[in-house]
Amino acid sequence: MSDNEVINMETDGKLQDETISNSACSIREKTDGYMKNTVREKDVWEGKPRRRDIRMIALDLDGTALNKEMKVTERTAEALEEAARRGIQVIIATGRTYHTLPEQLFEIDGLKYAVTSNGAVINELKTGKVIYRNCIPAAAVEQAAEILKGRFSCSDPAICSENGGCGEPAKAFSEISVEVFTEGNAYLEKAELDDIRKNGSSYRNALYVSTTRKPAEGILNFMLAHRDRIENICLNFPDVSLRPVWKQRLSVLPEVTLTTSLPYNLEIGGTTVSKAEALRFLMKETGIKPAQLMACGDSQNDAAMIRLAGLGIVMKNSSDEMKEIADYVTDSNETEGVTKAIENFIL
Repeated sequence: MSDNEVINMETDGKLQDETISNSACSIREKTDGYMKNTVREKDVWEGKPRRRDIRMIALDLDGTALNKEMKVTERTAEALEEAARRGIQVIIATGRTYHTLPEQLFEIDGLKYAVTSNGAVINELKTGKVIYRNCIPAAAVEQAAEILKGRFSCSDPAICSENGGCGEPAKAFSEISVEVFTEGNAYLEKAELDDIRKNGSSYRNALYVSTTRKPAEGILNFMLAHRDRIENICLNFPDVSLRPVWKQRLSVLPEVTLTTSLPYNLEIGGTTVSKAEALRFLMKETGIKPAQLMACGDSQNDAAMIRLAGLGIVMKNSSDEMKEIADYVTDSNETEGVTKAIENFIL
């Protein structure tokens, strides 16, 4: 399939016109194609449940549906299964690639689709079949490699030798770590991955990285070799003060989006890539309207879908900026905030 290619899937039929509950306490105004909140509840709700006409739930994983052990609790799994039994589409919407999804998700009944790589791909959850793909344009991948190669800490010998050396001291991967997402997998420079497996990491979850990343010899050359199938390029910074510097450097790239999901990373996606754009595709195919979408998230890469949703919910562990765009703030991912939101508005 070519970039931005979409594969038609069977739909469950069109839904009836939406009905919006009078209990919604958010006043909205139209801004740049999104519905922007002007009055919101800022705190975790208390008391009487507020039922809403929700037909789709979109869930971020890390920092949202998963706790710090990267697990879905039994109570949360039961809530998701009950929502699915009631005919609600429960969609995973994550920055992870398909093959780095937690195995536990495949055991939860009723989950059909996963929006992965920040919206670059939609997979059938059980089979992995790709029904939507929106990759970074090949030309932008080439330009990104050009920008990175001069400062990539000499961990790509092939590129350094081709260009007479990068002109900087050999700092291994101490300044910047580059990950490449393609074909549902996440790749990291082999030497760096070996180092993390042996010595751990000062700023990342070493166990998660060790078990979900695949090794690539010469990550930038690998990226160029797969330039027409790059879902996401993720840069990680041990020194977070470098992130705005690199964001500025990469802002010259055409036809890309820049976002983040963690305090120490910067993620490069395609021109129109977002979780919201992928969800629009699923809603169009299933006859669901934005007002019937509940989206739950915690980070900047969730912001577009929070704005899109008729009911945008962020976690208590989210930033103040994320809380400002939400309709409601639920409890943290450590105290089953997603479950409480589903029970409050749907079950």
